[in-house]
Amino acid sequence: MRLTELQGRKIAILGLGREGLAMRDCLWRAYPDQPVTLIDERDFTRPHKRFHARDRWLSGALEDQDLTQFDILIKSPGIGLYRGPIHDAKQAGVAVISSTQIWFSERPHGQVVAVTGSKGKSTTSALIAHLLSACGKSVMLAGNIGVPLISTLGRQADTWVVELSSYQIADLEAAPDIALLLNLFPEHLDWHGSEQRYYADKVRLLHQAGAVLVNRDMQESHWLDACRGEIHYFGQTGGIHTDDRGLYAGSRLLLPHADIPLLGEHNRLNCCAALAAADLAGCAPEQAAGRIPTFQPLPHRLQSVGQRHGVHWINDSIATAPQASLAALGALGGRSLTVLLGGYDRGLDWQFFAKALADNCPEGIICMGQNGPLIHRVLSRNGVAPANGLYLVEDLPQAVAQAMAATAPGGTVLLSPGAPSFPEFADFEQRGRAFTDLINTLSAHKEPGNGAP
Repeated sequence: MRLTELQGRKIAILGLGREGLAMRDCLWRAYPDQPVTLIDERDFTRPHKRFHARDRWLSGALEDQDLTQFDILIKSPGIGLYRGPIHDAKQAGVAVISSTQIWFSERPHGQVVAVTGSKGKSTTSALIAHLLSACGKSVMLAGNIGVPLISTLGRQADTWVVELSSYQIADLEAAPDIALLLNLFPEHLDWHGSEQRYYADKVRLLHQAGAVLVNRDMQESHWLDACRGEIHYFGQTGGIHTDDRGLYAGSRLLLPHADIPLLGEHNRLNCCAALAAADLAGCAPEQAAGRIPTFQPLPHRLQSVGQRHGVHWINDSIATAPQASLAALGALGGRSLTVLLGGYDRGLDWQFFAKALADNCPEGIICMGQNGPLIHRVLSRNGVAPANGLYLVEDLPQAVAQAMAATAPGGTVLLSPGAPSFPEFADFEQRGRAFTDLINTLSAHKEPGNGAP
């Protein structure tokens, strides 16, 4: 749907986070005299400073709102597409769209590289933008990584690197020039409703793309049958690939591992994906690979917080699924390690995680948050017995205190929760900042935590 189709219509914006507010700003610039209804499920007592005099604002559950009174609902990503009120509005003939869809409908000049995957999207998107910029292209990095796409309308670039979450793809009709899928494992099942629908929502990005880039080693590949574009690969066995020495294009060594400023095999695969995407976008792998050493890793992703009392602290708050926590443990293999696990319970199965620890068990494990008891129970029943203890605590401050007590000098404490941050924190970034603040205020003496092994 184009912006011109919104003029004079009865519009509601659902969700007043970053994207919702950016959409309101866009409409105000386009049609300053057109009122809009703003709906957010959080309570607020006064209008946001970016609301306008003609706006109507409503708070409370969507189930309590009459969404059928509108012509168009512009849904923010966090609002579930499959919720009853959204379904009912569609059935009543209300158009339900997103600001991402509007951006793609307006489609600026320049090629679009769209990046998705269960994990690694932000690092890979930022790395692709870094490589293309270093190769002399003007690049705009936007989407789920922090800059709402809709706020970039009117700007120009040779290449748009767009990070897209499954929330943004589920109802998206778009044809990027290049679509990159990094990996797939169960995530956000509470939003999508099932594992299969999550996968289906995720891979639909590939179906209309001009070129498709995927990991050749992914187990599931039947969904590639619906792709109309040429399929390209990266990974450990095809295309630009990695082994235990470095990154390769065919038999040509592009970069040794020692020059990669990112930890772990998963990040080496992200580098392969970024190089392959840059190649498709017009930057030769040999040229692009030389720019990887100058890439600055993003925060909250295996980020060193520093040392306190001889203990090294690492913030991997971005890890919101058990698979991501396993990848972090693999990246830090060989260290004396205490890991902090737990957060919001999305109903994921932790059995495979427990079994994986048979070959790579940290010396200490501290379970916390809403699903902390579940993780603790699953690990205990599967015989996971870390040398320095398996603990259960209530929250992040208690977990940090327990980690301080359980980790000897020379050891490492890793926050890699394997679960989302809410409701305790607004997002993984706030959780990561809270962790960093706790480390920076550690007392001069070790204090025992409140958890019991």
